Amino acid sequence: MDMSDLISILNQAAHDPPKDAESRKQLHDAARKLMFAAEGHHELMHRVLFSQIPLTVSKVAADIDVFRVLSSQPGEQHTTEKLAQATSADGILLLRILRGLAAHGLIGETSDGSWYANAATEVFATEMIKDGIDQNQMTLGPCHQALPTFLRETKYRNPTNNTHIPFNVAFNTCEPVFTWLQHHPANLKAMIGTMPAQRSGQANWFAEPTIFNPADFTLSQSDMEAGRVLMVDVGGGGGQQSLALRTARPQLGGKVLVQDLPWVVSSLDSAQAQRLKDHEIEVQTADFTQPQAVEGAKVYYMRNILHDWPDAECLVILRHLRQAMSDDSVVVIDEMVVRKGASSHKQVNYDICMMAVLASMERTEEQWGVLLGEAGLRVREAREYDAGSGDSVVFAAKA
Repeated sequence: MDMSDLISILNQAAHDPPKDAESRKQLHDAARKLMFAAEGHHELMHRVLFSQIPLTVSKVAADIDVFRVLSSQPGEQHTTEKLAQATSADGILLLRILRGLAAHGLIGETSDGSWYANAATEVFATEMIKDGIDQNQMTLGPCHQALPTFLRETKYRNPTNNTHIPFNVAFNTCEPVFTWLQHHPANLKAMIGTMPAQRSGQANWFAEPTIFNPADFTLSQSDMEAGRVLMVDVGGGGGQQSLALRTARPQLGGKVLVQDLPWVVSSLDSAQAQRLKDHEIEVQTADFTQPQAVEGAKVYYMRNILHDWPDAECLVILRHLRQAMSDDSVVVIDEMVVRKGASSHKQVNYDICMMAVLASMERTEEQWGVLLGEAGLRVREAREYDAGSGDSVVFAAKA
């Protein structure tokens, strides 16, 4: 195959990408490798040095509703003048923003200079992505900017104190981020709103027969008669994962509890509260840095909790759970497991973000083993359910 044939195949794939998720992932990964291999030093320079530009133009576009306007009329082509009227933006300024969006694949551009919604536009028109843009612009971005200077001043020591990190420098505060957010409602709204986006479109491991073992979530008849709790969703927020369990495995008996801080529980809207009630899911106020009040549950489940905390705080959380566990209880940790020798840009992005904002990290399986061991637990097994991100469920039993 000569180069012209390869280029033709790649262009065809760009216009008609595969429909199934696994083929899309394989094509995406191969295309990234090809991009890195083929780019010259000028392309490399622009990719890295101007990496903030896509977020910047996305923020402006979201603020003036470009994504919503375009996506509300799928298949329609819009002139710059028409969009200027719809958004009340200056025409010359809008043209510059539109070109930036098109260059980064976020909207489509025709040969005559009109604009239309592509697949990315539809995604960026959603409220949760708009919240994600706000979170990165308002909260995460300043922390990332502060990271190099902070590391230089701390002699390049790995951050482990969540009140002495780039976040504290960026916002001139001594508070940890979760305390600070409670006093900054716009930042808090953006954080809460973007949470669903982090797992949007991802496989639900509760429904995967190769991942989910019913034996881990099944109570005996005597357990049922004694009123044993099936699952405690520790730090479960709005209970999305508890709902996913009830939906995917409706035959499972036993009480399911969602625990979180009072301000999180009080922020649940009435519709979500009713959904939880309809699925017989109880909500409790609790602080996982304090002793666990529910003893002997079959499962203590945490999704994306421990990656928010340095090891010392994780040990406090885990030891409280171990103290509450029965001999056959299991702690299920639903998080990334970082692979050795195969760095993923998704895992790296989250890991550096955790460092700058929370003094925490994404962990390898070996790091999970050490952490759990120090808490008096052991890794029984780890099962990956999303190869794209490395998201896995780590099952921990008493050591």
